[in-house]
Amino acid sequence: MRNGKGHDALGRNAQDAQGREGAALAPLITASFTRCRRESAQAEAIARLEREVPVPQYRMSTLFTPDFRRGEVELLSDIWDSTP
Repeated sequence: MRNGKGHDALGRNAQDAQGREGAALAPLITASFTRCRRESAQAEAIARLEREVPVPQYRMSTLFTPDFRRGEVELLSDIWDSTP
């Protein structure tokens, strides 16, 4: 959440963190802010789809893999089948 001055709700941003914690942490802090913004945008998009597209939705588990082939599809299928 931003306060209109380019800072998050706590009044910090990556540049502030760099000064406080050192240059080594700045990329990690920047990445965390980026991820938070991306997750928020994705949640808003999902909510909009739920409102505007009246069809059933199914959510799958997240699978982190460099390749997505038959084995990964079967793994997700097994997870789906075992979900109550």
